[in-house]
Amino acid sequence: MYINDMLNTLWEYVFPLFCVLCGREGSALCGRCLLTFDTSGVFDCPVCHEKGVVLCDDCAPSSYIDRHLAILPYRHDGKSGTLIREFKYGFVESLTIPFGSLVHNFFNTHPSLCSSIDIIVPVPLHRRRCAERGFNQAERLAHLVGSALDRPVVPLLARTRHTTHQARLKREARLSNVKDAFSLAGDARDKTILLVDDVFTTGSTIQECAKVLADGGALRVSGFSMARG
Repeated sequence: MYINDMLNTLWEYVFPLFCVLCGREGSALCGRCLLTFDTSGVFDCPVCHEKGVVLCDDCAPSSYIDRHLAILPYRHDGKSGTLIREFKYGFVESLTIPFGSLVHNFFNTHPSLCSSIDIIVPVPLHRRRCAERGFNQAERLAHLVGSALDRPVVPLLARTRHTTHQARLKREARLSNVKDAFSLAGDARDKTILLVDDVFTTGSTIQECAKVLADGGALRVSGFSMARG
């Protein structure tokens, strides 16, 4: 324990952390900035994006998820956009810790929201993208959600082909980019699943993953992301 403490202290001395929002030294997201985030949640239709509607009756036939839950509204030039970009593309893995606080606050605010969930499933990365980034951000978030809900994280999906970054594409291109890009890697039968990704914009990635789970016998699939555009 003493040696580990010494190594951690040395690491922090050589590579100090600075808040990605205000620059204050000490952590990737300081406590003061963390408190500025509203974790009451974003609950909009996953297909037409109507505000405050879980899933429109008109949209239900075309959706493989029964609802989508997000903690923060995504603003590319705002605080949530900075957090996601630094975590995903800036490789700031230490943001996992403050993200954990946001996730726990969210589910503490909505304690019955996912009471029927059996398992947590992260959206997978292709092995090439995972090698570039060093970690799968959706998997990290899935474990935070699993901890908050006391549910197991099960990697039921695999990415079968490398795809272009979704953020670089328009809506129609996003749909075709992820079509048939996932396969089932486990038993989804009769499971109520919470499917986790970092950001929800058009919903094309989560819908494609949910389709694979539904075809594999999942009872119900809900979507969750840290932020929603």
